[in-house]
Amino acid sequence: VLDAVLPVMNNAHSGEKTVFRARFSSITDTDICNAMTRLSEPDHNEALSVDARQELDLRIGCAFTRFQTKYFQGKYGDLDSSLISFGPCQTPTLGFCVERHDKIQSFKPETYWVLQAKVHTNKEESLLLDWDRVRVFDREIAQMFLNMTKLEKEAQVEATSRKEKAKQRPLALNTVEMLRVASSALGMGPQHAMQIAERLYTQGYISYPRTETTHYPENFDLKGSLRQQANHPYWADLVKQLLTEGINRPRKGHDAGDHPPITPMKSATEAELGGDAWRLYEYITRHFIATVSHDCKYLQSTISFRIGPEHFTCSGKTVISPDTWDPWMGGPGWNLNGSAISPGFTEIMPWQSVPLEESLPTCQKGDTFTVGEVKMLEKQTNPPDYLTEAELITLMEKHGIGTDASIPVHINNICQRNYVTVESGRRLKPTNLGIVLVHGYYKI
Repeated sequence: VLDAVLPVMNNAHSGEKTVFRARFSSITDTDICNAMTRLSEPDHNEALSVDARQELDLRIGCAFTRFQTKYFQGKYGDLDSSLISFGPCQTPTLGFCVERHDKIQSFKPETYWVLQAKVHTNKEESLLLDWDRVRVFDREIAQMFLNMTKLEKEAQVEATSRKEKAKQRPLALNTVEMLRVASSALGMGPQHAMQIAERLYTQGYISYPRTETTHYPENFDLKGSLRQQANHPYWADLVKQLLTEGINRPRKGHDAGDHPPITPMKSATEAELGGDAWRLYEYITRHFIATVSHDCKYLQSTISFRIGPEHFTCSGKTVISPDTWDPWMGGPGWNLNGSAISPGFTEIMPWQSVPLEESLPTCQKGDTFTVGEVKMLEKQTNPPDYLTEAELITLMEKHGIGTDASIPVHINNICQRNYVTVESGRRLKPTNLGIVLVHGYYKI
């Protein structure tokens, strides 16, 4: 911009500085007004470093892509080699997919044995118990343990425990997490999800969707953003309840110094947005409401059994909402210490809720139950599966490959170049061409 503007500017009086830059990271009135009152000089070095990075990527990409394409053309009839591209980020992205493929190919299954016991709690109901040794890889040893337990008629209770546990509300939403969820839960490819998010942003429904930050700035108006959702047909009741009872401070996340986390900016309905845009907007809004909700609290019950010399365990979880009453607990939805046990943020994110498990029988140390059967199961270790897009995004973030904005582009590139194909469950399976390329890089 400076190179274009400076030559045609009127000369400044006596060398006074006339070029300033506004720095803001979200398009809200407050941020823009603040930026205008605190104008600073443009950083020339910052601009040059961006130029250098662009040129380096381009030189490496162009030179190596041209070399590879010329080298492969016509040599391998079975490989689609019209354009064999190379990129400092695209190639490691493909590398992760091929690395997983190699692990699958070299996997040798191993057989192992597990003991499974069943005890009767009353005439109709029974419990399946997990073996404390988990598994053994020697059949004869498994058979020995089975012989020691299968003739036992009773399982004795060794210990029981009930602990209150908490499942934490999510951190504020950044781009990488949004792309992971879009792929794993909404079935949208990262590139497609990013395009939708950018459209929602330009239409004013969400804040800027390219951010690495998961921490709301101190001056962020959380209540204001929440109030806008107070009349929404899907979550009005939950939002009103939060506003009345007081919101929970979000968890302290990571501040990358770029933009605030992705937040809904105004209320919208399914009819207004339609299709994928609505599904992504709904997720962003539910996630935002969850960040200012309470943690999910539940009870975990465990019973340890002994059958002969061997030990077995079974455990169950229960979430107790304030309107259910359990005489064992001594009050409506209160635990032993007097604090409420509640589903918390899982009300707005039901897919995160603690799965309902069969309630365990009330018992104490020394009680005995009738053993239904003890049997030995033969199983095999399984190879890993091909990488999902969500797992690939996690690996790219961990190893610093690409940025929040470019990760979808690199994944899209390796698909378009026919280096990988997207299989069911959005798993990425490398093609022959992709495998040959990466194996070639390993060799050189």
